Amino acid sequence: MAANTPKKDMKDTLRYKHMVARLQNLLPQQKEAALLQEISKGLQWRIDAAIEAVEKKPDDWQLIDTAGVLKHAAMFGRLATVEKLCDMFGYPAGTPVAPQPIDVAFQTAVLHGRFRTADALAARGAGMHPVSNGSPLPPLLQAVLQEQTRSIDYLVKKGADKNFLAYLAVGANSMKSLTHLVEKRGADVNYSTPSGDTPLDMASRVNNPVLKQYLIDHGAKQPQLREKPVALSSEALKGTAFETNFETAYLPIILKAWKVPTITKELKDALAAQNSVAKTDAGLDFTLKNGRKMEWAENKNGTEFIGRNRSIEFDTSDARAMVAASKSRGWTSVDVHGDDAQRQKLWLEAKRQGLGVTNYTPDADSDAAKIWASEQPAKKPQAPRPN
Repeated sequence: MAANTPKKDMKDTLRYKHMVARLQNLLPQQKEAALLQEISKGLQWRIDAAIEAVEKKPDDWQLIDTAGVLKHAAMFGRLATVEKLCDMFGYPAGTPVAPQPIDVAFQTAVLHGRFRTADALAARGAGMHPVSNGSPLPPLLQAVLQEQTRSIDYLVKKGADKNFLAYLAVGANSMKSLTHLVEKRGADVNYSTPSGDTPLDMASRVNNPVLKQYLIDHGAKQPQLREKPVALSSEALKGTAFETNFETAYLPIILKAWKVPTITKELKDALAAQNSVAKTDAGLDFTLKNGRKMEWAENKNGTEFIGRNRSIEFDTSDARAMVAASKSRGWTSVDVHGDDAQRQKLWLEAKRQGLGVTNYTPDADSDAAKIWASEQPAKKPQAPRPN
């Protein structure tokens, strides 16, 4: 009987070394494309070689969409690669509040049924944290919209509120998700949101009589008439007290609408140029002295937004105020919209204030990218690695 010989490490082979040598002199974008391709194929030694090729020139990582690479690895369930990338990018296990790229990767793993990978990301702090549009909905809402019952069950197991998911299912017009949650997971058809909204209210709002009848058949109580909340008038807030005392003017309205204990200094500074704020049925309106408006409200699908209304004018102070408002709302990442110049302004302000941008990255030679690069401290040269 032949003696067992240890399995050879692929990193010691010529094939591995040749691959690293072939990739290391490519442009960063070409390295990124090669890495994504190897992640898709799934041979771990080739993935490791592609990562090492980038590591030969560490500055190349700054020109690579590392969040996109992590998301791609999560989508294919490449557990070893996901953990390696998290370690490289500084996402240690056990972080109290997960950085946004980990949350995006977690959402992707869940929606593609890669639950071992999702577990590994959850161990590093990922979960139902804000991902898209700053809202905590995406992993939940996407699972409901796509009628991924296995993903829904996983999220419930991880602590998602099954009753809230059933409420979202009604808003998404998803009978399959709703029946699964009610009949298989015991969701409460009389669940009520903090604002008093019920699944039956939602069914009426989306004008779906089939869902409405299903809820009634399963015990939903007919909604009682509620008094319409009175919107606070911005006119009542103008004057000396408003102009000079933030604590008695802005703060009570914002805290009441947003249900948060405090707001950030950045928002206080950003709103210095504004002269009115009003609580409406939908959310908040901020009116600037030049008459332009910025608003916070909810879309029909439940996702929140902060943006502009009634005007296409847009300047840096608007971007600063929107990002500061998003951060104060508790969001850790945002989607940005508008033309490229507007998105550049929002992206730059988000970077400055520590928010992730999930749907946009400016070109490397754009004004925003150059400004951001110029604002970063110079990196210390790294000592050469031993051969």
